[in-house]
Amino acid sequence: MTAATAEDPAAAVLDQGSGPALLLLHGWGASKELMAPLAQRLRGYRVVAPDLPGFGATPPPPQAWGVDEYATWVIAVLDRLGIERAHVIGHSNGGRVAIAMAASHPHRVARLVLTDSAGVRPRPVNFTMDEPFEVERPATRVESIAVEVELHDVGGGDQRRRDTARQQEAAAFRRVTNADVPESVDHALVE
Repeated sequence: MTAATAEDPAAAVLDQGSGPALLLLHGWGASKELMAPLAQRLRGYRVVAPDLPGFGATPPPPQAWGVDEYATWVIAVLDRLGIERAHVIGHSNGGRVAIAMAASHPHRVARLVLTDSAGVRPRPVNFTMDEPFEVERPATRVESIAVEVELHDVGGGDQRRRDTARQQEAAAFRRVTNADVPESVDHALVE
Protein backbone atom coordinates (compact mmCIF):
# COMPACT_ATOMS: atom_id res chain seq x y z
CA MET A 1 0.00 0.00 0.00
CA THR A 2 1.10 3.54 -0.66
CA ALA A 3 0.38 6.44 1.60
CA ALA A 4 -2.11 8.89 0.16
CA THR A 5 -0.69 12.29 1.09
CA ALA A 6 -2.18 14.41 -1.66
CA GLU A 7 -5.15 14.29 -3.95
CA ASP A 8 -3.54 11.75 -6.23
CA PRO A 9 -5.29 10.61 -8.31
CA ALA A 10 -7.13 13.85 -9.06
CA ALA A 11 -10.80 13.66 -8.09
CA ALA A 12 -13.83 14.06 -10.28
CA VAL A 13 -16.13 16.01 -7.96
CA LEU A 14 -19.72 17.19 -7.91
CA ASP A 15 -19.51 20.53 -6.04
CA GLN A 16 -22.67 22.63 -5.91
CA GLY A 17 -24.65 25.00 -3.76
CA SER A 18 -23.64 27.21 -0.88
CA GLY A 19 -23.83 27.01 2.88
CA PRO A 20 -22.33 24.52 5.32
CA ALA A 21 -20.35 21.81 3.54
CA LEU A 22 -22.04 18.42 3.17
CA LEU A 23 -19.79 15.63 1.87
CA LEU A 24 -21.48 12.62 0.24
CA LEU A 25 -19.38 9.44 -0.10
CA HIS A 26 -20.66 6.67 -2.36
CA GLY A 27 -20.29 2.93 -1.91
CA TRP A 28 -18.03 0.39 -3.60
CA GLY A 29 -18.71 0.05 -7.31
CA ALA A 30 -20.78 3.24 -7.44
CA SER A 31 -19.93 6.86 -8.25
CA LYS A 32 -20.95 10.41 -7.41
CA GLU A 33 -23.89 9.86 -9.76
CA LEU A 34 -25.51 7.76 -7.01
CA MET A 35 -25.56 10.87 -4.83
CA ALA A 36 -26.64 13.35 -7.55
CA PRO A 37 -30.44 13.06 -6.97
CA LEU A 38 -29.95 13.76 -3.27
CA ALA A 39 -27.46 16.58 -3.94
CA GLN A 40 -29.95 18.31 -6.25
CA ARG A 41 -32.52 18.49 -3.46
CA LEU A 42 -30.27 19.75 -0.67
CA ARG A 43 -30.67 23.49 -0.77
CA GLY A 44 -28.79 25.52 1.81
CA TYR A 45 -25.70 23.31 1.70
CA ARG A 46 -22.51 23.22 -0.31
CA VAL A 47 -22.80 19.62 -1.48
CA VAL A 48 -19.56 17.86 -2.41
CA ALA A 49 -19.59 14.33 -3.83
CA PRO A 50 -16.30 12.98 -5.19
CA ASP A 51 -15.86 9.84 -7.23
CA LEU A 52 -13.61 7.77 -4.97
CA PRO A 53 -10.38 6.55 -6.64
CA GLY A 54 -11.06 3.76 -9.10
CA PHE A 55 -14.75 4.62 -9.51
CA GLY A 56 -16.68 6.90 -11.84
CA ALA A 57 -14.42 9.45 -13.50
CA THR A 58 -11.59 9.32 -10.92
CA PRO A 59 -8.65 7.13 -11.99
CA PRO A 60 -7.64 4.24 -9.73
CA PRO A 61 -4.87 4.66 -7.17
CA PRO A 62 -1.38 3.52 -8.24
CA GLN A 63 -1.83 0.33 -6.22
CA ALA A 64 -4.43 -1.16 -3.87
CA TRP A 65 -5.41 1.12 -1.01
CA GLY A 66 -6.89 0.39 2.38
CA VAL A 67 -9.57 2.46 4.06
CA ASP A 68 -7.03 4.80 5.69
CA GLU A 69 -5.57 5.80 2.32
CA TYR A 70 -9.05 6.53 0.98
CA ALA A 71 -9.80 8.63 4.08
CA THR A 72 -6.56 10.60 3.69
CA TRP A 73 -7.37 11.16 0.02
CA VAL A 74 -10.82 12.53 0.93
CA ILE A 75 -9.18 14.97 3.36
CA ALA A 76 -6.89 16.11 0.51
CA VAL A 77 -9.96 16.72 -1.68
CA LEU A 78 -11.51 18.82 1.10
CA ASP A 79 -8.23 20.74 1.42
CA ARG A 80 -8.18 21.52 -2.31
CA LEU A 81 -11.77 22.75 -2.12
CA GLY A 82 -11.01 24.93 0.92
CA ILE A 83 -13.36 23.01 3.23
CA GLU A 84 -12.19 22.87 6.85
CA ARG A 85 -15.19 21.02 8.30
CA ALA A 86 -18.12 19.16 6.75
CA HIS A 87 -21.18 17.12 7.57
CA VAL A 88 -20.50 13.68 6.07
CA ILE A 89 -22.96 11.12 4.73
CA GLY A 90 -21.35 7.79 3.85
CA HIS A 91 -23.13 4.98 2.05
CA SER A 92 -21.77 1.42 2.17
CA ASN A 93 -17.98 1.56 1.63
CA GLY A 94 -18.25 5.36 1.67
CA GLY A 95 -19.46 4.95 5.26
CA ARG A 96 -16.40 2.89 6.07
CA VAL A 97 -14.18 5.62 4.62
CA ALA A 98 -16.16 8.22 6.59
CA ILE A 99 -15.61 6.30 9.84
CA ALA A 100 -11.85 6.21 9.21
CA MET A 101 -11.89 9.89 8.30
CA ALA A 102 -13.77 10.82 11.47
CA ALA A 103 -11.41 8.71 13.59
CA SER A 104 -8.22 10.20 12.12
CA HIS A 105 -9.46 13.78 11.54
CA PRO A 106 -12.33 14.35 14.00
CA HIS A 107 -11.99 18.13 13.78
CA ARG A 108 -12.89 17.92 10.06
CA VAL A 109 -16.23 16.12 10.61
CA ALA A 110 -19.12 18.19 11.96
CA ARG A 111 -21.69 15.36 11.87
CA LEU A 112 -21.56 11.86 10.46
CA VAL A 113 -24.43 9.86 8.96
CA LEU A 114 -23.82 6.24 7.97
CA THR A 115 -26.28 4.57 5.64
CA ASP A 116 -26.06 0.81 5.10
CA SER A 117 -22.43 1.25 6.05
CA ALA A 118 -19.55 -1.16 5.88
CA GLY A 119 -17.42 -1.13 9.01
CA VAL A 120 -20.35 -1.16 11.45
CA ARG A 121 -21.15 -4.28 13.38
CA PRO A 122 -24.87 -5.02 13.39
CA ARG A 123 -26.73 -5.10 16.66
CA PRO A 124 -27.08 -8.44 18.45
CA VAL A 125 -29.72 -10.93 17.36
CA ASN A 126 -32.64 -8.97 18.87
CA PHE A 127 -32.11 -5.97 16.56
CA THR A 128 -35.23 -4.98 14.61
CA MET A 129 -35.78 -2.52 11.79
CA ASP A 130 -38.45 -0.80 13.86
CA GLU A 131 -35.91 0.96 16.08
CA PRO A 132 -32.91 2.78 14.59
CA PHE A 133 -30.03 3.10 16.97
CA GLU A 134 -27.43 5.79 17.53
CA VAL A 135 -23.84 5.08 18.47
CA GLU A 136 -21.65 7.56 20.30
CA ARG A 137 -17.95 7.38 19.41
CA PRO A 138 -16.33 9.63 22.06
CA ALA A 139 -12.86 8.48 21.05
CA THR A 140 -13.36 10.12 17.67
CA ARG A 141 -14.96 13.26 19.14
CA VAL A 142 -17.53 13.16 16.35
CA GLU A 143 -20.59 15.04 17.53
CA SER A 144 -22.99 12.27 16.54
CA ILE A 145 -23.26 9.20 14.41
CA ALA A 146 -26.66 8.05 13.28
CA VAL A 147 -26.54 4.49 12.06
CA GLU A 148 -29.34 3.19 9.89
CA VAL A 149 -28.50 -0.47 9.24
CA GLU A 150 -29.79 -2.31 6.19
CA LEU A 151 -32.45 0.25 5.26
CA HIS A 152 -31.75 -0.19 1.57
CA ASP A 153 -32.48 -3.90 1.79
CA VAL A 154 -36.02 -3.59 3.12
CA GLY A 155 -37.60 -5.34 0.18
CA GLY A 156 -40.57 -7.55 -0.35
CA GLY A 157 -44.22 -6.68 -0.12
CA ASP A 158 -44.27 -4.99 3.26
CA GLN A 159 -44.97 -1.36 2.28
CA ARG A 160 -45.33 -0.30 5.91
CA ARG A 161 -41.78 -1.42 6.74
CA ARG A 162 -40.37 0.33 3.64
CA ASP A 163 -42.23 3.53 4.56
CA THR A 164 -41.01 3.28 8.15
CA ALA A 165 -37.43 2.78 6.95
CA ARG A 166 -37.69 5.85 4.70
CA GLN A 167 -39.07 7.94 7.57
CA GLN A 168 -36.34 6.74 9.95
CA GLU A 169 -33.55 7.55 7.50
CA ALA A 170 -35.01 10.99 6.77
CA ALA A 171 -35.37 11.64 10.51
CA ALA A 172 -31.72 10.62 11.07
CA PHE A 173 -30.63 13.03 8.35
CA ARG A 174 -32.66 15.82 9.95
CA ARG A 175 -31.22 15.11 13.43
CA VAL A 176 -27.64 15.13 12.20
CA THR A 177 -27.82 18.13 9.87
CA ASN A 178 -30.35 20.11 11.92
CA ALA A 179 -32.10 20.77 8.60
CA ASP A 180 -35.72 20.70 7.61
CA VAL A 181 -35.69 18.51 4.56
CA PRO A 182 -38.82 18.78 2.41
CA GLU A 183 -40.92 15.62 2.39
CA SER A 184 -40.16 15.20 -1.31
CA VAL A 185 -36.55 14.49 -0.37
CA ASP A 186 -37.40 11.65 2.00
CA HIS A 187 -37.56 9.11 -0.82
CA ALA A 188 -34.29 10.33 -2.33
CA LEU A 189 -32.55 9.49 0.94
CA VAL A 190 -33.07 5.77 0.44
CA GLU A 191 -33.39 5.30 -3.29
